[in-house]
Amino acid sequence: DTPSPSDAVENSDTKDREIADLEVALQALPPAHAEVIRMHFGLGGAKPKSLPEIALLRGVSWQRIQKIVKSGMAHLRTVLDRQAAAAAEACELARKQRSS
Repeated sequence: DTPSPSDAVENSDTKDREIADLEVALQALPPAHAEVIRMHFGLGGAKPKSLPEIALLRGVSWQRIQKIVKSGMAHLRTVLDRQAAAAAEACELARKQRSS
């Protein structure tokens, strides 16, 4: 089924918010690690690169790049979980303020 125009706009807005949240989370990483994650997953519109391709560009082993991606993803999950918890807390606080 083709999504309605309003569904398409809502999906686009959601995707834009998710990308913005991810960019904020990436800022919590060391810049070189954030860049490796961006290259590997093709963030920012670039074509995703394999671990060996990134290793060649960075002058390190693909195993080192793999470790950077793995640790970076774990850190991103933690940061995004914290962002989600803070957003949920803010929504709950707003709900309580409206009902009182």
